[in-house]
Amino acid sequence: MATAAKVSAQSLNARFQMFRSKMQENLSNLSENDKVLAIKWVDKLSGFSTKMSDLELRNNIIMYLVFQSTTGKLTAPFNVPPNFSSLDKVGPIPDMSKEDIFPDDLKLPLIMQNSPDHGAFLVSQPIPKCGAFAYIAIVSRPANK
Repeated sequence: MATAAKVSAQSLNARFQMFRSKMQENLSNLSENDKVLAIKWVDKLSGFSTKMSDLELRNNIIMYLVFQSTTGKLTAPFNVPPNFSSLDKVGPIPDMSKEDIFPDDLKLPLIMQNSPDHGAFLVSQPIPKCGAFAYIAIVSRPANK
């Protein structure tokens, strides 16, 4: 049971990193004020990573933030700096699915689907400004599950 929860937490963290990356791409859509607010929100959300309920709610919140960033304007609750101690106090967040934000991209990238940690290690690595890096994973289970 603990292993399943751990994998789920890793999967949720990998998805958070994916949304964080998408948010980084969308910053160019926002005004300077909204960029600052978006970065503050992402930084604040990054601090919630212990309880499963927090991980799920955190991902829903960042999903909504990414969605708003595609419109070019942040609205409530993201139009003010984050000032909460619990994710429950953020306010109402509409139910959204990954498909609402990534309509052309319904699946996680292949590396995240097949990686034992669902890509958590890879997405946490810095992206080089020039060049590339290689990632080789040696796992004890076969690729075909």
